[in-house]
Amino acid sequence: MSKSGKNEDKGIGRLLSNIALCMASLGSPVLTAATLILYVDVETNQVYTTPGKNRVKLGEFEQVKRDENSASK
Repeated sequence: MSKSGKNEDKGIGRLLSNIALCMASLGSPVLTAATLILYVDVETNQVYTTPGKNRVKLGEFEQVKRDENSASK
């Protein structure tokens, strides 16, 4: 794999981490029963909710509800 490929992998990993953090911070009841499918444009790293040219599916994401008694670490 080329250096640019490794950098893209790191960028996508960082992007997924950021998306997970953002979704964890959302408290919207609209997302509780739905699955959010995200796509990323491989040229611009812009995230979309619809498929399109140059877009790769990142995955399906669901909001995680944490128990009040569980400690977040």
